[in-house]
Amino acid sequence: MGANVFKEFTMKHLRILAITAVTAFILSSCGSGWSSSDKEEFLKSCKSGFGEAAGMDGEKYCECMLGKLEGKYSNPEDAQKNMDAKEMQDWAVECLK
Repeated sequence: MGANVFKEFTMKHLRILAITAVTAFILSSCGSGWSSSDKEEFLKSCKSGFGEAAGMDGEKYCECMLGKLEGKYSNPEDAQKNMDAKEMQDWAVECLK
């Protein structure tokens, strides 16, 4: 994918991808810690929301986003209460690289 196409894709879809990750996260949140079920539900929802976006690797993106959420927040509930939209957008940019 060329630099201009990537930039255009990123600018148009970055918010959608970040929102998808947050929405998938909200759907998966329950209890304390990050259970296997939480992780599986996040990945399933995120990949579904990502779709076939311009040949991008949805699995890689969603796993990256999950890793960032797990790294910062001790459990889904903590992330749901404290995550910042700007931070999610920054993570989305990093995960799309």
